[in-house]
Amino acid sequence: MKNRLEDHQVDKQMTELEREIRRISDDRDQQISRAMAVLVMSARMGPNANHLAQHTGYPREFVRALMERMEVGGLWTNGLLDDQEWWDSDGELNGVALFTHAHVALGLVRREPTSYGARYFDTETGEPVGEWRRFIH
Repeated sequence: MKNRLEDHQVDKQMTELEREIRRISDDRDQQISRAMAVLVMSARMGPNANHLAQHTGYPREFVRALMERMEVGGLWTNGLLDDQEWWDSDGELNGVALFTHAHVALGLVRREPTSYGARYFDTETGEPVGEWRRFIH
């Protein structure tokens, strides 16, 4: 019963979030916001296209395409989400990292893992747009 209640609350929050996303005038920004919503939901329920599509209300094809790009970038492997870039050294959410991963998921940016973290490249120009270095505790 508790799980159903939690699912209902999540679905209600997603409905409210989507209402806000639709108010964004730029289509690209809307898609980035939707990708970020899917990524946040995947942290809660895992990278499962059917569950994510059901709870976000987004088409399975959209969610699957996001998942495929996240897998290519090394962020979703073996059914697990690698969200370590999302958190700073104090355990606080790094919104820029989440935003960047949404760009990876949409195919706007390519992520290449490195021995020290990852590098990011614009998919149109091939130019580097950022990097992430893992920190050691």
